[in-house]
Formats: sequence, C-alpha cells, structure tokens
Amino acid sequence: RKLPPWYLTNWAYFAYIFVFILTCGLIIYFIRKRIINKNQQLAQRIKEEQKEKLLESKLNFFTNVTHEFCTPLTVIKGVSEYIEKSVESDENLKKYTDVLRDNVTNLNNLIQEILDFRKMEEGQINFSDIEEVSIFDLVDKQVKWFIPIAEQNNIQLKVSVPQELNWNTNVLGFNRVLVNLISNAFKYTTQGGIVEISATIVKERLELRVYNTGQGIEESKIPQIFDRYGVLENIETSNSYSSMTSRNGLGLSISHDIIQSLKGKITVRSEVDKYAEFIVTLPYLPVARTEKEENKADIPIEEGIDFIPETNADNKKTVLVVDDNKDIVWLITNALSDTYIVKSAYTVEEALKIISSQTPALIITDIMMPNVDGLEFIRLLKEDKFSKHIPIIVISAKITEKDQSEGLDIGADAYLTKPFSTTVLRSVMNRLLTVKDELKDYYYSPESAYNYSEGQLIHQEDKAFMDSVVAIISENLEQENLRPEFIAEKLNMNTRNLYRRFKKISALSPNDFIKDYRFTYASKLLVTTSLTIQEIIYKVGITNKSYFYREFLKKYNMTPKEYRSNK
Repeated sequence: RKLPPWYLTNWAYFAYIFVFILTCGLIIYFIRKRIINKNQQLAQRIKEEQKEKLLESKLNFFTNVTHEFCTPLTVIKGVSEYIEKSVESDENLKKYTDVLRDNVTNLNNLIQEILDFRKMEEGQINFSDIEEVSIFDLVDKQVKWFIPIAEQNNIQLKVSVPQELNWNTNVLGFNRVLVNLISNAFKYTTQGGIVEISATIVKERLELRVYNTGQGIEESKIPQIFDRYGVLENIETSNSYSSMTSRNGLGLSISHDIIQSLKGKITVRSEVDKYAEFIVTLPYLPVARTEKEENKADIPIEEGIDFIPETNADNKKTVLVVDDNKDIVWLITNALSDTYIVKSAYTVEEALKIISSQTPALIITDIMMPNVDGLEFIRLLKEDKFSKHIPIIVISAKITEKDQSEGLDIGADAYLTKPFSTTVLRSVMNRLLTVKDELKDYYYSPESAYNYSEGQLIHQEDKAFMDSVVAIISENLEQENLRPEFIAEKLNMNTRNLYRRFKKISALSPNDFIKDYRFTYASKLLVTTSLTIQEIIYKVGITNKSYFYREFLKKYNMTPKEYRSNK
C-alpha cells in the first residue's frame, strides 16, 4: 500500500483544522476587542458630554440666581446708604450700618465671582492689558482687608515682599488671583494658625507664595482642586471666616484660568493636617495696552459730583421710572423725589400710557420685565419722533459687556448695573439733563446756524451753497467751458449774484475757485493713479499743456513729475 504525502495525512488535516479555528478565534477576539474599545470611547465621550452639560446647567442656574440676587441687593444697598446719611452723628448706629455695608459688599463680591467664572468660560474677560506695577503696593493693599479677619480668628498673618519689587503683569488678573489665594488660605486655616504671603523673583520669573497651616490637601486630591467640573460643590470649613465666604470652589478655578492666560503656572505643596502652599510663577511680559471701547453715552460718572440743572420747587423736571420690582421703584423714587417729580410704571405698557399723556424729561428703565422687555421699550421710544429725544438710563442686573453693549447700541444713553449707587445715578441723570438743556439752548440760538469749515466759521446756508458749487464743478470738471456762467445757470441764479455770494463766503472769486479745484484734483490724481500727466491734464479740463505746467509750478513750487516722485 502506497502512503499519501505528509500534507494529506490525517495529522495534517487536524493541523489545518486547528490553524483555521485558531485564526477564526483570533479574528473574533480582535474584532470583539475593537468593539469593546469603541464602546468604551463612546461611553467616555458620553460621560464627558454629560459632565459638560451638568456644568453648563449648574452655571446657568447659578448665573440666573445671581441675577435675581442683584435686585434685592440693590434695595438693601440703597436703604443702607440712606440710613448711613441719617445716622452720621450716632456712632453706635454707625457701627451697625458699617457692618451692613460691608456684608452687602461681600455678598456682591460672591455674586461677581460666579458671574466672572461664567465670563471666563465664555472668553469675555481679557487679561492682555499689561503694565509695570509695584507688587509690594498690590499685596499691601489686598492684605489690609484680611487683617481684621486674622485678628478675629487669632491667625498670625505674615507678609514678605520687597518694597522695590516691580513686575509687568495685568493688575486686574493679579489682584484677583492674590485675593482668591489669600481668601482660600484663611478659609482653611484653623484658629491660632499661620498665613504667610511672600513674593520674590526666582530665575527671572515672579514667584508668589501663599502658605497656611491647617487641614492641608491630600496628594490624590491636588489635581482636582482646579478641576472645572469640581466647582459648585460644598466643602467643610474650619473657622468663622469660612462661614462668611463662598464655599463653591470657584476662586481656585478662576485663579488657575487667569494664571494660564498670563502664561504662568500654579503648583501646590501640601501635607495633610499640617499645611498647604500655593506657588504662582509668572513670566515677565512686555507692556501692552489694549484699546478699550468708549462708552457710547460719553458720560463721566463721578461719585459725589452732581451736575444739577436749573430747577426750582415749582418747576421740577419729571422722571419716569420703569421696573417690575416695586422695591426698586420705591428706592429710586425716594432718592430722587427731593429734586424731581418721579412717576412710576411696573410694565412697559403702563409706561407708554404715561408718556402719551405727559412727556418725561428722562426715563429710567430695567431690562428684564414681563411681556415687553426694556430693550424693546427703548426701541419703541427711539422709533417715535416725539420721544426719541428723551434721555434713557438703563439699570439692570444683566451686567455682562455684551448686555451693556446691546443696551447702548439700541439707544440707551447710560447703563448702570445692579447693585447701583444712588449718588452715581443722580450724577448721571443731572449730567444728561444738563447736556439736553445745553443742546436745546444751542439749537434755539443764532450760533447753531454756523459751522466750522476749513478753519472758517460759515453759515449753514452758505456751506450748503458751497457744497452745491463743488458738486457741479466735480461733475463737469473735464469740460473746458466750465465757467462761472455755467455754474450760475445750474444754480438758477445770475452771474452777478454768484460773484456777490462768493465774495461774502470765500476769499477766492468763482474763476479762481474753479482753477484751484482743477489743480487740487490734478495733484490728487498724480499721487493716487498711474495716469500720465497728459491724461491728467485732460481729466481736469485743461487743453493747454504749458499753461498747466506753469500754474502747477506756481501753486506747488515743483513740476508735476517732481510732485509725483516726492509724494
């Protein structure tokens, strides 16, 4: 019997089957592994998206809540200012008003912290304005706010900053980082502990250190303290200052983002139940100033300076206050009633009825109101020729630059944010009304009929006449027969009257004026076009080449070719 070759034996077939099964198994394994990896990546992406949505929902919630806080905070601040003025002679009551004012400031700072975090998320805060500043002065100014807290909690506060230390940085950003780190240090320092602040230059970089004794931070949790997803969570606190401050973790996250925008870095050293130290290093940046958008209202707001228009007890100006919050309306009315007649409306519809019966001298309005909002109200007023002249001041809890820009763009003359100062409000109102009266006086005066033109004061009618003459010359410049008679005919007047009018307005006669216009336009064409000199001569309506060269030389003390080369 003849044996088959080895590759056709039973063992060979078993080997083939085994290899086939193994190959299929490996293919299935790798496909399954790939599917599992894809599913894991998808799950991770979904998890990240959920975290983003959760953070966004938290921020939206807190932003909306903080906007609602602004209105009652405004009322509290206004009442506090009123009480302060009433009890200036009573030292005992003044202590209570000081406490009230300080706590209003603290609450406003906490609100601003949440709003600032939101602004940074949306990239609305710019820290590119760099200037040379005294680090000693900045630290000294901020530390003074924390001295009473240190004394109250028996905390030893140490500061070590060279008096001559200057550095290029953004003042707003540096102050925000410094305050957040010091506040964080006091928050977690136990009574009788130590807080140390130091700044120095190390390897051509500014190094700011904020050290505090206390509970410290576990090493595993250090990467999480700047995590944007870890914000808005409650943390256990350890002294009386902690209960007064924010427990949302926003400060460190904001500081981290500011430091990154300043091209620096922040690190943490800590030992549990012993200490925590935050180390900020900032590079030396070149001085750079950004052009800041000018306030379209162009109103200098100076607290304590009133520009009071002329009024008397029998002739007070009427001011309309529009806000759906009755407490705000009461506060503004109470603050202004000694100088103005204040009318109030709680909806836009009600305000429009009042305006239709009596035109107010000025309107103060909120933005967020039911049915018709403040922006639509302003738009309606500015579209009506009988109300478009009324100055409008917006007072709103919508405080972002975008909100303020939108309000000013639609027609508001000034935009104040809640909580506002009634003193500043009065200054803005009085300035707007003063400007309004001055404009009215100007347009009723003979002076309003005159304007400056080319350094000369001329009547508006004369200016309109000269504009018409220039338009006729410009349209017919290539015509050689462009003469005073032609211009007089176009203006429907005789030549004699044309000469008389010119003699009254201009030092040039009509002929000289036309000639001067031709050569001025020719000089412009020499510089701005590539036309030949011959083509330019025809363009300005001159046929005699030698005449053109002679008069051009007389006017500019150089030939047309030299003029083109020099310019």
